[in-house]
Amino acid sequence: MNESHAEPIIPADGRLITIDILRGLAILWVIVIHLWQTRTYDVAARHVYYERFVDRIREAAPLPALTALFEVIFRMGDHGVTMFMILSGLSLTVTALRRGGSVRAWSFYSSRLRRLLIPYWVGWALFMITLALLAVYRAQVDGASIGDNFQFIGLSRVMSRDIAIEGLLIVPRGLSLQNAIEAQPPALWFVLLLLQYYLLFPLLLPLLKRLKPLAFSALLLAISIGSSLWMIWAQGDIDRAHGYIWSDWLPFRIFEFGLGMALGYALIHYPGQLRRTLSRPLVIISVVVAALALHTTGSWLDFRNGYWNAVAYSLIVLGLSAIMLTVICARPGFTLSSAPARLVAWVGTMSYAALITNESFRILNYYFITKGWLYSAGWWYFIVVLYVPLTVILAYPLAAVLGLMPKPPRAAAGPSGAPVPLPAGRQVL
Repeated sequence: MNESHAEPIIPADGRLITIDILRGLAILWVIVIHLWQTRTYDVAARHVYYERFVDRIREAAPLPALTALFEVIFRMGDHGVTMFMILSGLSLTVTALRRGGSVRAWSFYSSRLRRLLIPYWVGWALFMITLALLAVYRAQVDGASIGDNFQFIGLSRVMSRDIAIEGLLIVPRGLSLQNAIEAQPPALWFVLLLLQYYLLFPLLLPLLKRLKPLAFSALLLAISIGSSLWMIWAQGDIDRAHGYIWSDWLPFRIFEFGLGMALGYALIHYPGQLRRTLSRPLVIISVVVAALALHTTGSWLDFRNGYWNAVAYSLIVLGLSAIMLTVICARPGFTLSSAPARLVAWVGTMSYAALITNESFRILNYYFITKGWLYSAGWWYFIVVLYVPLTVILAYPLAAVLGLMPKPPRAAAGPSGAPVPLPAGRQVL
């Protein structure tokens, strides 16, 4: 047997850079769609962008086709959140199994909910402070009172006491379509969903150990599809008026978290099989092609397709998970050790904090657009020099203060009592 194929996927020091790289790519994907949607305010259905891309290909127009392809990628930026959810289930499972395979519920809740909710409330406060500072500036430059300017959120939306409270209390975000649209800060909507996943994890882990990955994944897949079918039958659609229920509440999306857990189980118990299978170029190419086909099919399906829409998101999850697994199982080499990869991994270690800091810059970008400065020299300076770089740079001290940076690996007792190193990337997402 090739010894390299028998090596554990998670190294002895507990650091798995590929997970942080995936987190970094996910957060950058999300930041890009925030910027892109702010610039275009384009919320067309995904199939529209695929159709534009196909049309440009048929027209044999290379540059317009490339532009259309980037629009497809940007439009899918919300799938960065899907990647976070999958990686969250994976990381929690790997950590639990390397500690002996069990979770003390109350200790888990205390640790995880603190690391989830305190940063959320800090993000809410920073968002409000940004609004207040911008209101003071606008009062001096544009006129009107500070109170009137404080209501400015961006484009057509305004702040109110109810909106502020909805964001502060988290749960009201998912109680109505209006709340889901208005609650601030908007980029942290996923916290309500992740909160439910955390509450379920101590119950799901024993079930995973009992059923094993395939049966466990199949069960949660059936729950996700079945509940989505029910929503279509009872409410008429998923994507339109009732999309906020599907996005914010279980069990509609539980397959993403459950599949992440199943992958985490496989990384611990079947590393040799995964390494041998996913070290063959032909297998990797086949997996990536099949994964892209699944993801594209799932992205294409929507309310136009009736009950078929119930399987759309599960196809997206399967496609993303397959591609992510090929990255996670890749042997460390020049590509993963290169400076760009390490930079993306560094961004990934503070992904939650980056989402928080990015919200302040989104508000500023909204203001610049309402002033008619889009594509001006000042706007380009803001985007290139400040928007993305400062989002990342300011996220580092925030993540450090909030305790979101990965802790140094330490030994933990495994099932046999032998020291087992903990995996890296112990941040919230």
